Amino acid sequence: MALDIGGTVGGLFKFNSAIGMIGTFFIVFIIAIFLFGTIAGAIIFYIYLKTWTEKAEIYRKVGGKLVRIRTDKAKFRRFGRVGDTAFFIGGKTKRFVGNPQIAVAPNTWMFYERPDKELINFGLEDIDELMRLAGIRYLHEDVRMQRLGIEKNLTDNFKKQSFWGKWGATIMNALYILLVTISLVVLFAKLIDVSGAIGDMATSVKEMSDTIKGVAPSTRPDETTTGTSGLVPAFIFILFRRKQWDLKKLL
Repeated sequence: MALDIGGTVGGLFKFNSAIGMIGTFFIVFIIAIFLFGTIAGAIIFYIYLKTWTEKAEIYRKVGGKLVRIRTDKAKFRRFGRVGDTAFFIGGKTKRFVGNPQIAVAPNTWMFYERPDKELINFGLEDIDELMRLAGIRYLHEDVRMQRLGIEKNLTDNFKKQSFWGKWGATIMNALYILLVTISLVVLFAKLIDVSGAIGDMATSVKEMSDTIKGVAPSTRPDETTTGTSGLVPAFIFILFRRKQWDLKKLL
């Protein structure tokens, strides 16, 4: 009986390949389930945390004083189909209480734990109203004056100012006023000179106008025409240019 070694080896290779494919499939399947479970768990945990939108601050009297002993997460739970709700406090409290009515901050509620472990919702009192009823004044004039006196004494005795720090602002204000005064004086002096030059120009123009009227030829038929009509425009131009140059030197 002959032994087929080649067929036996080929069958083993096929068997091993089938086992490898099955193993790979299971590995991929397990990884996919793990990733899906992780993502789904994270989403569910996030939604679960979002349902706890409230905070409950639990207070208790310790040593004769009201102190906060813990802060637990809380939420409003709905019951039935008509909108009934109850306030559930988680954390270490883990109990239902009546729906609170007094909030001290957005989604924050304060509860006082009585000796019988009953939780009572309470809020902060109106400090302004309590001080008004007690006759307490916010501003005490005597205390304010004493504080100002103490501050001045401390400043004079312990805070040493330099000359510029003490008189710098005064010196700068004085220099500013001096510069503004000098500028105004110079400006008014120039305005006076300009007004005088304008007055002289007006007088010269009037004199020139009178001269022109005296030397202008007559338009009447019975009067003769003089030979000075050509000199009048040149005379007017020279006189006007001279007055304009005088005005520029003044400005």
